[in-house]
Amino acid sequence: MSVFIDPVIAHAAALSHFWRSLDNRLPRGSRCFCPLKKLFVLGLLSFCFVVADTSTAPLKAIPPQVIESDSVTQPSASTEKPASTEEAAQGTKEELGQIAAGPGEGKDSPSPTLEQWVKQLGHENYLRRERASRHLIKAGPAAVEALSKAVRSGDLEVVERAAAAMIEIAISVPPRDDGGAYERLLELSSQSVGRPASMARNALAEVKDFRSQQAKKSLSRAGVFVGLAEFSIGAQSRQRMLVEVGDNWNEDVSALQWLEWVDGYDNARVEGQAVTLEVMREVVKMPSLRSLILADAEIRDDALDPLSELSRLDTLEFQYSRLEESQGDLIAALPLRTSLILMGTGLSEQRAEKLKEELPGLQIQYRRGGFLGVMCIDNFDVCEITGIQEGSAAEAAGLMRGDIITMIDDREIKHFRDLQNAINEHVPGDSVEVQYQRGGEDQSLSLKLRRYQES
Repeated sequence: MSVFIDPVIAHAAALSHFWRSLDNRLPRGSRCFCPLKKLFVLGLLSFCFVVADTSTAPLKAIPPQVIESDSVTQPSASTEKPASTEEAAQGTKEELGQIAAGPGEGKDSPSPTLEQWVKQLGHENYLRRERASRHLIKAGPAAVEALSKAVRSGDLEVVERAAAAMIEIAISVPPRDDGGAYERLLELSSQSVGRPASMARNALAEVKDFRSQQAKKSLSRAGVFVGLAEFSIGAQSRQRMLVEVGDNWNEDVSALQWLEWVDGYDNARVEGQAVTLEVMREVVKMPSLRSLILADAEIRDDALDPLSELSRLDTLEFQYSRLEESQGDLIAALPLRTSLILMGTGLSEQRAEKLKEELPGLQIQYRRGGFLGVMCIDNFDVCEITGIQEGSAAEAAGLMRGDIITMIDDREIKHFRDLQNAINEHVPGDSVEVQYQRGGEDQSLSLKLRRYQES
């Protein structure tokens, strides 16, 4: 407040000092004319003070927008006493406080409502607009409803500021704690036209991009793997974009809400105790999910329920996960498009055959779970090994590329599918007799089959 009071004090002090200095410099004989000289100098300095004071007048002026009433009552000259310097300074402070705070925020006024702050987004004063934006963002999810109405208003300044505030709110909290900010923007983008619709679409893109990046960080902190890795489905392994909820997961179900924002990942693997209703509800929200493996788990009926909510699922594999016969009916009702793989489930061969009848357009692979670990070309009349998986039972037994498998126990092998069918009748840990040819000589060995993931 010294900006307005100090100039007055400074001018008064300067005037007094100047007069004493001038009076001392005058000859003694001319001091009889001092009253006239004093009047002249006082008039000259007063004129200079008025000119200088005029230059500070804009700083003291109160903007017209803070005057809320249409009329101003003039004080009575007969009853009002002149205000002292301290009283004037205090009055100026109160006036400036009202200017900064805005209407409705005086000393004894109640706090503005969210709707009042929204109205300030279009105020002619820039500082008012900035202050309103900050207050609405600070209010968080509670301000979403008022801001969404503001985006529909059509006023350019209000629309831009309201949309920007909704973006800040949406990215400052977990997705499901944003008060419906993203859903409101989604509605506005499809139901509005012109500038509001355009701003809503831009806001949606910004929120989606931010959440996609934040999802990977949040899931990683919770022990969920999100990235490029080996993904084996149907005994075929290759590098794929994968989400895996397994042994490293910290069991924080709330962190899995970020799965909804992991776009571009179409493969998921859920293992062990993570195969529950709560976890599966989050996994099925992955926007690009197409292939799913449920491994090493006890499958409860309710854990399969969320899968029925999917519009499509290309491939589903149960890998060493125990299934009951009655659960075949639940599986038959799922929206599967391409294949169903049953490996080491304990489901009977008869129930697997029934599934093939119930789902004629689906490729169904039934395997009891034993795994040899060789690859062969299936287009010839011999089963020649073209590859051996590292760590497999075949590698441990000493089979090599170029070996031709001719028998498994008492079953003749002519094609790779013959070998698969023979191995699929066994569970991990079963011993089988393998007859093969190497360099034209017949040889045989006994080996113990392993689980697929042990390979």
